[in-house]
Amino acid sequence: MIDYLKIKRNFLIFVCVILVINTSLANEAMLDEITVISNKSSNRAMQLVTMIDQEELSRSAPTSLSDIFLNRPIVSVRSNSRGETVLRLRGSNERQAAIFLDGASLSIPWDGRIDIGLLPIGMIDRLTISKGAVPIEYGSNAMLGAVEILSINDCDFDKCSLRTEMGGDGLQNHTFTNAKNINGYNLAFSGSYRRKGNLSYSKMDIIQFAPKKEGKRLNTDSESTSLWFSVDRKLEKSSLKISHLSVDANKGVPPAGHIDPSIKKPRYWRYPNWDLQQTTLNVSHDFNNITSIKLTSWLQQFEQTINQYDDMAYLSIEKSKKDKDTTKGLRLVLNLNRDNIGGRLIGNYQTTSHYQQDTNYKPLVTLPNEKYAQELMSLGAEFDISIKEKLRISLGSSYDHFKTPISGDKNPQPNLSDWASNINFEWKPEGSFYAIFSLGKRTRFPTLRELYGVALDKFIINPNLRPETAILADLTFSWFPEESPASITTTFWTTKISDAISKRQVIENNNRYDQRYNISGSKGKGFSFEATYLFSDKLQMQLNGNLQSNEADIGKDDLRPPILMQPEVQLNLVVDYDFSEQLTSRLSIQKIDGAIDEGLDGKIVELGSSNRIDVNFFINIIDNWKVYIALNNINDAIILPQLGFPDSGREYKIGFERLL
Repeated sequence: MIDYLKIKRNFLIFVCVILVINTSLANEAMLDEITVISNKSSNRAMQLVTMIDQEELSRSAPTSLSDIFLNRPIVSVRSNSRGETVLRLRGSNERQAAIFLDGASLSIPWDGRIDIGLLPIGMIDRLTISKGAVPIEYGSNAMLGAVEILSINDCDFDKCSLRTEMGGDGLQNHTFTNAKNINGYNLAFSGSYRRKGNLSYSKMDIIQFAPKKEGKRLNTDSESTSLWFSVDRKLEKSSLKISHLSVDANKGVPPAGHIDPSIKKPRYWRYPNWDLQQTTLNVSHDFNNITSIKLTSWLQQFEQTINQYDDMAYLSIEKSKKDKDTTKGLRLVLNLNRDNIGGRLIGNYQTTSHYQQDTNYKPLVTLPNEKYAQELMSLGAEFDISIKEKLRISLGSSYDHFKTPISGDKNPQPNLSDWASNINFEWKPEGSFYAIFSLGKRTRFPTLRELYGVALDKFIINPNLRPETAILADLTFSWFPEESPASITTTFWTTKISDAISKRQVIENNNRYDQRYNISGSKGKGFSFEATYLFSDKLQMQLNGNLQSNEADIGKDDLRPPILMQPEVQLNLVVDYDFSEQLTSRLSIQKIDGAIDEGLDGKIVELGSSNRIDVNFFINIIDNWKVYIALNNINDAIILPQLGFPDSGREYKIGFERLL
């Protein structure tokens, strides 16, 4: 359960910080919010981002953060072998994209990712999705893109409500969100409780070795409780916001359904404890309408316990692993923008400590507590110039540094460093046409888990991993005519990744293990698009997609490693139709095709094509009361993003919402 003493302690810290900072701001007046990481100034050239606002959130009726990314261009979500719902951009590895909340990294540094299926949605005001060579403010590990979540400050645009949902597979979801302004301070709060039972599947023979009963896959249940609150103060030249997120969860992890236990034992895991606490402070100050400074700092504390069981009965614990992480981060951005030139100086620093303790129960042996640590630093600068208000050019560079000062009982990883750089051209002639070209180099350093994690004896470590580096080029054409019912954005992109981190199977002492290793490199190219057409006041259609191909370089063994779990085709059609002011609807169709995976015998397996259909209905009953019905995967399609781990089958939910 949630540690309320910890929350109260953090709240007192918030109050103290606010009082201290407010003494220097007391004579100021209002300023716009400052939580975005990278600002689009009048002279800066940047790739277009995908914005998901409150109107779009209300149409999709998400239950968790992962639901928001369904049917989005260049974005996909999948459940991995650890039972985590992870985010991918352009089908990439989930560790190659970063995710932030109010500018603070949400990824858990030990693993380089976070389970977005456990994160709440009530706190979300809007979010942005950036792809390609994103601004250097995001730091070193945002190699192929970034997602930034911005939290609420007020109740405008129906952000605040009391909401409850019930649905298939034992779904319960209850959320309360509200905000008030008291003496110039904006106070916001969101709390939620979510529970789900074992998931249903349309076809069981693709997971023939998984534990199942009456059409449900056992050990796929989850439960989470979350609290989020913030205090915000906006003034004429200064602004501050301090917030805290707490998530307390437990969940089951489905074992690989294609692995015969008589050949190789799958993971029989449960997480009895998954606890995330994150505190974020945002401060900005505008000195003279030309120069401004922005600071984001965060403290993340994460704990989890993984129990490994003897077999699919989940009655006897064989091993247990307890993790405890503390991460501190700081970002400082100094902006200059005047006439036709601009620029910024950027500094990022993050340090994390990871403690873990393994226990073997047969016989009972508790192994010594191991400690790991890593530090990430990035220092950079970017320069902007605007030519006759039609052409903007931005170019920048940063130096990224990584070290692991503590590596448990393992050999330490040598310090790693690299340079990142980018150049962006943005051309906007008369009218509503944009053309943007970006070219950049980005780096992702290996995570502590990739270097030293054995995942309860499933992996063999490789402490000599090298960082991944990517050369990225994007050419975007966008047309947004003011009086036309149509708009379209297209992007042609290519990526060259060197030393990409992949996974191979290694046989040692007649046992088969996984190991991370660097392949020589890979090449990718693709075409993504997003088009909308407003047929009438009642009917609107969106069509988006990503078509891509990826190929690994030939290695030293003269073999070409396969690129796993990266679909070549992702197409989404979304149709909104308003029957009346009281009844609206959304139809979503998603097609994914062209992904492969590696079987237990090392042979390549095609994951097959999937076509998912979702339908949502929204009914305004009276005043601020609303009912909605969601029918997900109504065609009961088999969706297989990873061998042995299909997504759930047909689902439904009914929700009631009272706007505040």
